[in-house]
Amino acid sequence: MVSDTQKTLERELERLKRTTHHGQDLRVKWLPVDKQISGEIKNNIIFIYDLEEPIALDTLCHEFIEYIVIKSIEPYRQLANKLMEMFNENAYAIKEETVEGITNLVSGIRIKNRPDEIS
Repeated sequence: MVSDTQKTLERELERLKRTTHHGQDLRVKWLPVDKQISGEIKNNIIFIYDLEEPIALDTLCHEFIEYIVIKSIEPYRQLANKLMEMFNENAYAIKEETVEGITNLVSGIRIKNRPDEIS
């Protein structure tokens, strides 16, 4: 049997979706337990842990807004990750060239300073 609070949270989530045109793939699940967190999102499910309905509704709103904000900045996160990947590849190539150059330099000095072999 679905509790009244669960139904209320589901109606509120649908209202938030309609109003914002976001989060169509989200669902809500009320699991009233005493946890250190009030809510979280896992696999497109907003889990609400608050024991009291008014607080649970506030948590639902908070988690929903957090979800759409995170979704809206996702392209920037992807861009930053791609730039970091490119930067790391470039830095690695420069480091390898530098190591190779120093190796050639040291090898050249070692060969130049090698005592002549005695015949």
